[in-house]
Amino acid sequence: MRNRYSVYERGTDRPIMIHGTAEECARALGVARSSFYAYLVRQRKGQPQQIEIFIEEPDEEDLSL
Repeated sequence: MRNRYSVYERGTDRPIMIHGTAEECARALGVARSSFYAYLVRQRKGQPQQIEIFIEEPDEEDLSL
């Protein structure tokens, strides 16, 4: 099961991507997938960024597949 992410602009809470894969989120941000993962690592370390990334919990339906 691939992780899904939601990305928002920090400060305005404007959605950039809702329930997207890492590839889709990276494309919406205009960066490479490796850069998207770097943003995620920086966020986990508490470093300030222009975006906020949320990892989506899988639905029970997704778990039964």
